[in-house]
Amino acid sequence: MEPKWAHPKYLIAGVGTRIHGSRWMPRGVASAVYAASTEAIALKEARHNFSRYGIQPRQKPRVLVEVDLRLSAVVALPALVEALPGIVLAELLAESWEAVNDRDSESLSQALGRCLWDLGYEGLRVTSARDARGQNLVWFPDRLRPGSSASICGEEELNRWIAT
Repeated sequence: MEPKWAHPKYLIAGVGTRIHGSRWMPRGVASAVYAASTEAIALKEARHNFSRYGIQPRQKPRVLVEVDLRLSAVVALPALVEALPGIVLAELLAESWEAVNDRDSESLSQALGRCLWDLGYEGLRVTSARDARGQNLVWFPDRLRPGSSASICGEEELNRWIAT
């Protein structure tokens, strides 16, 4: 993420998704936070987002942050898709959710994320659309159950280095 959003108060709040929407959550519905299973997957996802929004990868500094997640109610997308007739995982990951939103409609991936949020799940584990060997986790901060948590590793040090 860009340094201006790397402040701990934004990192695991999901405010950007609530305002702008994302692949797994329609705009204005709920907060969602995205994380990758490895640094390599995080970089691949970030580079794709840079190109989608016309940002040159080396144009601005970026911050990579590790998050400690302890969740108890997460849906594995591949298993969910297997149980839903007519939905193909590859098509779901390739869906142009922004183009669907531009037509004032909710994308299928957003509908799935919204339904999971409505049902009280804490998040979903998805195959990375950038590298099928990787996993991403999308979690809903407003839905964390008792005993679940999300915390920034090294938050105190990050606070010292990130300008407020």
